[in-house]
Amino acid sequence: MSLPSERGDALPIRLILDASAICAFGQHETVGEVIGEVDDEEETFAVTTASLAEALASGAEPALIEVLQTNTACVVVTSTSDWQGLGRFMDLTRPAPNQLHDTGDSDLTMLALHHEAFILTDRPDRYTSILDSVITIELEKPWPQ
Repeated sequence: MSLPSERGDALPIRLILDASAICAFGQHETVGEVIGEVDDEEETFAVTTASLAEALASGAEPALIEVLQTNTACVVVTSTSDWQGLGRFMDLTRPAPNQLHDTGDSDLTMLALHHEAFILTDRPDRYTSILDSVITIELEKPWPQ
């Protein structure tokens, strides 16, 4: 998924914010800086609906989530919309024969893989344990939570 630009072509998704990055928005300058870099390059960043829900449950400020979502460079991706592809991906990346990775983390990893996008997170291992080739940007703590 990507957004059409004023020229009519699609703007690529280059960054995906996970729940920790959404929670840090407005609290950690790195989040705004990285979003600004993406926007300056005429690219987009994405948030999944599962990450938005996790961020809200983790105490993210609803007004800041609204500001994030209304950013012109933001694409909100409905989690598990490609549930069949996600199921195949989860089957291929399972850590053990009778074990699966977290569905939301797998969905976000698959989205990053599909778009060759970076994941901004405070816990890169959530995604690199699923697929070690996924590229993460570590959001270093502390920030007010």
